[in-house]
Amino acid sequence: DVNVPKFMKEEKVLWGGKYTKDVYGDFQDEVDMFNKAFVEVCMKGDYSGSIFGFPIPTYNITPDFNWEIPGFWKMVAKYGIPYFGNFMPQTGMDPEDVRSMCCHLRLDNKELSKRGGGLFNAFPLTGSVGVVTINLARIGYLSKDDDDYFERLGDLMDIAKSSLLIKKKAVEGYTKAGLYPYSATILRPIMRKFGGYWSNHFLTFGCIGMNEACLNFLDKSILSDEGSALAKRTLQFMVDRSIEYQGEELNEKGYPENLFNVEATP
Repeated sequence: DVNVPKFMKEEKVLWGGKYTKDVYGDFQDEVDMFNKAFVEVCMKGDYSGSIFGFPIPTYNITPDFNWEIPGFWKMVAKYGIPYFGNFMPQTGMDPEDVRSMCCHLRLDNKELSKRGGGLFNAFPLTGSVGVVTINLARIGYLSKDDDDYFERLGDLMDIAKSSLLIKKKAVEGYTKAGLYPYSATILRPIMRKFGGYWSNHFLTFGCIGMNEACLNFLDKSILSDEGSALAKRTLQFMVDRSIEYQGEELNEKGYPENLFNVEATP
């Protein structure tokens, strides 16, 4: 975070195991120091001077974004390290909805709120159990027409859904068997409420290669009107399909047993 997140600005600072009178919003100067140091380390690189492959930082562009972080644009120009998330008001997106250090993952926190516990309690106890990435470029290469394109996409999403459900079942079993003691401790409130440690986590469909899909299928890039329209239809199809999956299995309160979402895979 370039700035102290708004949900932490009024939170009391924990120091030496005790809360102080200060709040995190008072420490913007220290946040600036940390960001400057991070940029300097990234610019220096590893032992051989090569780029750090991980983590991949995402900088959220908000109305109060600091465009003058020392050395930041030199780092961007030299390595192209960061992702940028567009969180300007016109997008309708909130940076607090993002729960990821690598993939462009935006979780539907409203869905978590409906399940109970409130957004404040849901935030630290959610994430993604796993991601299956759909190779859109290959779909574009193989497809003969629109119907074929979306039929192939739907078939792959069906396979991905089965894979994700199998993984969730396996991870849940491992957690209950005591193989993930730290996760079991953190997710204990979710276990008590829903009967499963990972019930508050999403199963994620990733997408990659949309521009290549446009080139293969339309012989035009994603920058063309036709390519842009296909990209929008593709993402809308994936979102609608994930919502359908989510409604297939409901608990006794009428809420989804499995949460699905769509992300942009790196």
